[in-house]
Amino acid sequence: MRNWIAQATVAAPPSIGDLDLNSQQNTSDVGICERILGNDLTPMPCNDIDQDGNLTVTDAALMAYCDYWNTYNHPPDSNAVHDHCSFPFIEIINPFDSVTFSIGAVDLVNNTLDIHVKNPNRKILGYELLLSGVQITNVESLYDPIAYPAVPQFAFGTGHLMCLSAVDSLIERGPLYKPLCRVHFMNPEPLICIQEVIDVVNENYHNNLNYLENECVTSTGLSEVALDQGIRVFPNPFSEQTLVSYPPTSGKAVLLERSMQERAVLRDRGCGRFRRFASKRRTWPQAAINTA
Repeated sequence: MRNWIAQATVAAPPSIGDLDLNSQQNTSDVGICERILGNDLTPMPCNDIDQDGNLTVTDAALMAYCDYWNTYNHPPDSNAVHDHCSFPFIEIINPFDSVTFSIGAVDLVNNTLDIHVKNPNRKILGYELLLSGVQITNVESLYDPIAYPAVPQFAFGTGHLMCLSAVDSLIERGPLYKPLCRVHFMNPEPLICIQEVIDVVNENYHNNLNYLENECVTSTGLSEVALDQGIRVFPNPFSEQTLVSYPPTSGKAVLLERSMQERAVLRDRGCGRFRRFASKRRTWPQAAINTA
C-alpha cells in the first residue's frame, strides 16, 4: 500500500510595486502612471512604494528606477543583484530643493496655456500637477526633447497631468523660469489655475518643496452668454493692451464699448473677418472689459 503525500504550493505574497501580480517588478508595473491618472488604484502597502499614503509620480519613478536597474545596469556575467527594488523606500523631502511652477502664455482663442518651471537647486525627473478651470484634451512637452524625451500623460477631460522620465533623462536646474509643457483644453471657466503641485521627483529620487507663482489667469467680466458665443478677452484686467476675439461675423464691423468705473464709454472698431483686434489702454492705470 502506497502512502501518497500531498504537496501544496503556497504562492509567495506579491512584491511591493508588482501591480500585475506576475511575481516580477518590471516594465509593465511602471504603467502605474496611467492607473494613477485614471484614479484606478487605492494606496495600500503593496503599491505605495514610498509609504506616504498617496500614489503619485514618485511611486511611478521609484518603480521605473527599479526596472531601469533590472534592464540596463548589469553586465551579462554578473549576478544581477542590487537593492533598487527593495521596497518600500522611505519618502525623503529635501528642504533645500525648491521647485516653482507658473502659468506662462495663454491662448484663449486656441485654448492652450503654457506652464513654466523654475528649479534652481536640483534637476527634475518627473512632475505631477492638477489644474482647475479647464478640461485637458492634450499635453505637449516644451522642453528640449533630446535632453528630456519624456511625453506628458493626462486624464482626458480632467485637470490632472503627469510627466516622468523612465530612464535617466532630466530637466536641467536653473534660476530662471523655462517653458515646461503646453496644455490644450476645452470648456474653460472664468478662472483657470494650477490648483496643486501634487509631487515633483528630483534627480536623487527625492521630493522637494513646491511653490506656485502667478498660477491663475482670469477672464473676468465675461458673462456666460458671451463665453457660450465664443467671445474671449485676454488678459483681462489689463494694463497696456488686451486681445479681443470673437466668432466670425460675415465681414461686418464689430463695435466694442468700454466703460471705466461708469465714466466715459470708449469705442474701438474691428473688422469681423479678422475675428480679433487689440484694445489699448487710454489714460487709466488698469482696465477691464465687461460683456453683457
